[in-house]
Amino acid sequence: MQTEAVISARDARPAKTLLLVEDEAIIALNEKKQLEAKGYAVSIARSGEEAVEAVEAGSPIDLILMDINLGGGIDGTEAARKILKLRDIPVVFLSSHSEPEIVSKTEAITSYGYALKGSSVTVLDASIKMAFKLFEANREITKSSGIIQERNQLLETILESFPGTVFWKDRDLVYRGCNTAIARDLGLDSPAEVVGKTDDELGWGRRLVDFFRGTDRKVLESGAAVLHIEEAYERAGGRRQLYETSKFPLFDAAGGVSGVFGISIDVTELKEAQERLVASNEMLRNIFDSIPQFIAWKNLNSEFLGCNDNFARFFGLPDSSSIIGKTDWDLPMKKDEIGKYVGDDRSVMETDTPLYHSIERNLDASGRDVWLDTTKVPLHDDKGKVSGVLVSFSDITQRWEAERALMESEQLYLSILEASPDGIAVTDLSGTILMVSPKALKMLDYEREESIGRSIADFVAVEDRDRALATIARLARGGEGELGEYGARHKDGSLRVFEVNAGTVRDAGGERSKIILVLRDISGRKAIEDSLRESHDLLKAVTDAAQDAIVMMDESGRVAYWSPAAEKIFGYAADEAIGRNLHRLLASAEDAARIEAGLERFHSTGEGRYVRTTSEIVARTKSGAELPAEMTIAALDVAGDWNAVAVIRDVTERKRKEATIAALLEEKDLILKEVHHRVKNHMGAIHSLLVLQSGAMSDSRAAASLEDAAGRVRSMMLLYDKLYRASGSEAISVREYLPALLEQVVENFPSERSMRIETEVADFSLSSKVLQPLGIIVNELATNAMKYAFVGRRGGRLRLSAALAGHRVVIGFADDGVGMPESVTLGNSPGFGLMLVRSLTEQLNGEVRMERGKGTKFLIEFEL
Repeated sequence: MQTEAVISARDARPAKTLLLVEDEAIIALNEKKQLEAKGYAVSIARSGEEAVEAVEAGSPIDLILMDINLGGGIDGTEAARKILKLRDIPVVFLSSHSEPEIVSKTEAITSYGYALKGSSVTVLDASIKMAFKLFEANREITKSSGIIQERNQLLETILESFPGTVFWKDRDLVYRGCNTAIARDLGLDSPAEVVGKTDDELGWGRRLVDFFRGTDRKVLESGAAVLHIEEAYERAGGRRQLYETSKFPLFDAAGGVSGVFGISIDVTELKEAQERLVASNEMLRNIFDSIPQFIAWKNLNSEFLGCNDNFARFFGLPDSSSIIGKTDWDLPMKKDEIGKYVGDDRSVMETDTPLYHSIERNLDASGRDVWLDTTKVPLHDDKGKVSGVLVSFSDITQRWEAERALMESEQLYLSILEASPDGIAVTDLSGTILMVSPKALKMLDYEREESIGRSIADFVAVEDRDRALATIARLARGGEGELGEYGARHKDGSLRVFEVNAGTVRDAGGERSKIILVLRDISGRKAIEDSLRESHDLLKAVTDAAQDAIVMMDESGRVAYWSPAAEKIFGYAADEAIGRNLHRLLASAEDAARIEAGLERFHSTGEGRYVRTTSEIVARTKSGAELPAEMTIAALDVAGDWNAVAVIRDVTERKRKEATIAALLEEKDLILKEVHHRVKNHMGAIHSLLVLQSGAMSDSRAAASLEDAAGRVRSMMLLYDKLYRASGSEAISVREYLPALLEQVVENFPSERSMRIETEVADFSLSSKVLQPLGIIVNELATNAMKYAFVGRRGGRLRLSAALAGHRVVIGFADDGVGMPESVTLGNSPGFGLMLVRSLTEQLNGEVRMERGKGTKFLIEFEL
């Protein structure tokens, strides 16, 4: 719904524009009128959401008068929070409540006043003006304090962020300021303990004080900076610290030197690092020559820049410096392999990507054929660009030949492992996996590389790990293997169960050297067993815990199961009930005969009167007492015979509560009838007082206003009467209410006027919250028509229609009178009636329009 515009475009815009947020249409109109008389431009928002929309749309609003309680949707405080996030604007809260808990809702929100609804317009105007003054003052304070705070914060941040000490002195060399770092170096808590003191008073020592003063005076006398002064301090524990200090002159307004400003940085670690670098370079060279690998480094042209001693000896060079300037072609290498070596260098440098563990064949200095494990890594200059390549290799000839023999041996093992229907794993005597079959890998979804070299215990479930390690230790000591079940973790985290048979493998000398494990996945079988056991345990737990009696009967109607709740309800122990006919045990003689007659049908079809239904029965307990109960029976086909499960609930307590509730409801109805009677009498008294007062008025316009008010009360009386007769329902039939209201209005006018009333009202219901404003609208339209539409005529026709299309209500009212003057519109009416019609329609979130022709017709439409 659009925010109501109060000042037309042709009017001069007042100095201040207010947004009044109020959901009661009549109260909003009254406050708006009073504030406009004070010179304000006022817009109305009928909900918190509408107020937020107006601010979002950029409406020219200088101040917001916000009602706290807004009916449906968000309340005033929540609306204010959302508005203040969008725009800095003064908000004055309005409420008809002054309780602390209501006022406290606004305290967490930036507001500029709180006024009680119903206060005089003078009080409200004073609150508004005060809010404007406070708002402007707050903005100026915020602006000024922000600038000062920003500058102070910047200066403080610069001083405290400097990676050293900062200080400044006057011409007498008295400290006038410093950062926290210098105070901390002196063992003081804050810079305030330094200010006002001299170097003598701070305990630097005579040598340092003289040194400081000498450089300070040099700056004061020359007016020029003294840079990069190196100062040494002896700290606690005898530790020597080095500082690099620079000092600068400070000038006064006349340009004279007024003091000294200094900054000092601790360079102790830098000096020590430089010394360590020299030592580490020498150590690096020693390490380089001592490691067993063969290492060299080349430039972008694959020319050697250096190597370690091992590399030089491998190729028969006299020393490591002899390699400088040479290429692979100058060394005793296999000439047909050199092209590959140089190509690898180029690839590493061009792609900036290392090459790891490249297995290559080459010749050593003696001409022996060797296998090398080579790694090449790109080198970078100080700008990060590739400047060369580092080459490192190891002689793996013996290992390579041994591995090749081992691979041939493993092929035989793998052929055996792959042929086995079970998983097979081989470990050493500590349980470290040496070999694993593809079948075993598939069982847990691991790759071979993820298994070899790991302990078998890593794959065993935590709860079985100690037992598995104990079995491995027993086998290693010469114990016998055994068949056992162990849990294992699948790669996806799920638990699998394996049946494991273990034994040992002997080496050529007859000693135990390996452990062989044969694995069979029995997870499926265990899952079925566990499921059956869990189902049985669950069923027993449910039946034992149930508050209702659960009884199972065999095909002949004898009790086969009797739950603990059945023992408690009926008094029979399980061993007393099992084996007896249920109907003879619990039913009366008459009911037992009827049930027994239906058993034949149940035995043959599984159908019966009580099967798959909930029935109320009267059961007998062991003591002979009658017990009201509900019984539900389900049929079970067990090996071709129909058995039954009965669930029986004791409803004694529920029956007692139902009787109590019925009595209370009857008492409530009597009280409500008395309340309705008194409310109706009070409303009738108000109506009568308005009529009597109208008759006593000498001013005809005042009398007419009171008569109109009496008519509005009469429409609410009729609505209340209909609501009372609706037996407690808040929804009332439109067909019963609106036509009766129209007839009541017509009857209030002179009887000599003959009126014909036509109605076409659909039969649908609306809530009293909707019908109350709708009834006042119809009352106003009918009253206006009876007053003005038939002037000079003895009669006429009134037509009322009402329809519901989906969720949209359409109300029509028409007369065939003289018609509404062209000067009167819904937005420009001299009377209160049409303004009230328009406001109440907006309260319903609806639209009203007027049509002229043979008489006047009004259409009101709104969504439910």
